[in-house]
Amino acid sequence: MPTRQHFNNGAELPQTAQLAPGDRQAVEKVLDGLIAVLDQERAALGDMARTQFGDFTRQKLQLLVQLNRAVQSPTLLPASIEEKLRRARRMLDDNAAVLKRRMDAIREVAALISKEIRDAESDGTYSVSGGVAGAYRQV
Repeated sequence: MPTRQHFNNGAELPQTAQLAPGDRQAVEKVLDGLIAVLDQERAALGDMARTQFGDFTRQKLQLLVQLNRAVQSPTLLPASIEEKLRRARRMLDDNAAVLKRRMDAIREVAALISKEIRDAESDGTYSVSGGVAGAYRQV
């Protein structure tokens, strides 16, 4: 039996239809698929393996489109589906945080490499301390 939902101010939301059994199964199937893809993505992120994350992105987008199609009108969702939605959201947020940390680390390494390349390409006229680099060398 669905629970009544309320606005933040306590007013009751307009009554909405319940998901039909076939729609519920479709939504559950899509959510199970999304959770499975997010688990695979999390495992790939944890392995630090060379992974093409574009495949995960494509699969997630496909599943989210399917989810959107499965729930076309405002409906009262069963608690099991709401919990799966919350779980999927947490997983998406967790994976996004790991991806952000990876990208930040990649940017930092790239900046260090870039600095080293610039320093190596220098003609050596000036040393790091600001003096003339060749002042103590025989030319």
